[in-house]
Amino acid sequence: MAIDDDGHTPLHWAAAMGRIRIVKLVLSAGADIYKVNSTGQTALMRSVMFANNYDVRKFPELYELLHKSTLNIDHSNRTVFHHIVDIAMTKGKTHAARYYMETVLNRLSDYPKELMDIVNFQDEDGETALTLAARCRSKRLVKLLLDHGADPKIQNRDGKTTEDYILEDERFRASPIIPSRASSMSFRNSQAAYPPTGAPNNYAFAPANGDRAPLHHSSTAQRASTKCVNEMADMLDNLAASFDTELREKERSMNQANALLANIQGEILESQRAVTHLQNQAQGLPQVEVRLKGLEDDVMTKMGKRYRLGWEKWVKDEEEREKQVRDMNHGEIPSIPSSASLVDEVEESVPGLKRRMMDNSDLAELYANIPTDPEALKTECEKLREEMAQHRKRRRVAFEELVKFQAEAGTGGRMSEYRRLIGAGCGLPPSDVDGVLGILVEVRGFVAALADHVLTGGDQMQTLEAEEPSSVAAWTGLKLGGTMSSTPSSASVV
Repeated sequence: MAIDDDGHTPLHWAAAMGRIRIVKLVLSAGADIYKVNSTGQTALMRSVMFANNYDVRKFPELYELLHKSTLNIDHSNRTVFHHIVDIAMTKGKTHAARYYMETVLNRLSDYPKELMDIVNFQDEDGETALTLAARCRSKRLVKLLLDHGADPKIQNRDGKTTEDYILEDERFRASPIIPSRASSMSFRNSQAAYPPTGAPNNYAFAPANGDRAPLHHSSTAQRASTKCVNEMADMLDNLAASFDTELREKERSMNQANALLANIQGEILESQRAVTHLQNQAQGLPQVEVRLKGLEDDVMTKMGKRYRLGWEKWVKDEEEREKQVRDMNHGEIPSIPSSASLVDEVEESVPGLKRRMMDNSDLAELYANIPTDPEALKTECEKLREEMAQHRKRRRVAFEELVKFQAEAGTGGRMSEYRRLIGAGCGLPPSDVDGVLGILVEVRGFVAALADHVLTGGDQMQTLEAEEPSSVAAWTGLKLGGTMSSTPSSASVV
């Protein structure tokens, strides 16, 4: 149980005071060696924070009683080694710190793995026992820790290692120190009393002689100057590192930009080649368009001519039919009966009359509703003209669609499949099928005639051969991907 406001137990006080007999008594009474105070310190940590155990030379015996708590850390992540180095920073207690360190390290030398873990443990500031010993310039503690496996390359929060602190100490010790006699004088008097080596007899300190005042005159000033120089060097190193990092990032960005530029240039070259190729292919496009326009006009002209011829023939036939109807009916067009029953009665009285009357129904209907009034007649004529204009428009659209279908004939996607099918059946490449279509059609006619001859049993083979000698000879002599038989039966099989 705690006996003060800081959470110390009797074991804490007995260990710190170096009272071995009391420590043994409280341990026999059931005291816990792992019990910590308000800052997380064990009794072992408290025992090395004072020089009492060094004074009575009882620490080895005390450590045997409390050594099981060596691996414990306090609330600041500090081990017993950190606390041992702390006492070395107090004036006159360096020997006590070395005494405690030697005792603990010699006892733990039989457990190298556990010793390595605890001796290199870092506190909240990233300090190990070795870096703290180097900072307080305790060479003996540094040597003890290094001999037992402490790592001198571990960095603290300031980014410094044990080696850095050792180098700083060496630079500090190597810096010039003003002699004791000169230190009691002013700077000018000291320079006059102790001129630089090799100075002339009439030497006088002055900036004109290129002299510079020393940076420090006392140990405190030397430490301060060393600290400032180191901090400035660290700042310059950080600045150089930042500059190098930024430079590398810029170079990386520039390399990426160059790679992207190269890719874009390659794509531009490919596009230029594709455009040049398309331009070469499109050089004859205007001539082809002119030719296509001419062919379309030719088709339109021919279709219009055929339409006019058909129209004229139809008009002529209709006029002839009307003339015949009028001649048969004394110059009149017979009217249409008003009902179907009347037509049936007429058919019963005069056979065949119903068909003739129905054939002439369009003529009767055409002349039945002709108005006699001039205005009404004019109105009907306008309606008829509008209907004719609509029919002409539809005829033009139909002609254009027909021309388009004729132009696109043979260009569908299925045509290539048909060519492959015919080529596979004949042993030809698809590109050569168009050249032999005429021969294939003639052979097909020959095969059909031959089949009719076989089915009817007639003797017409010689006649057929005499009628189409060129087709048969051309087909039987054709080389279709190899040598074929010249007999008609081979052609019929194909």
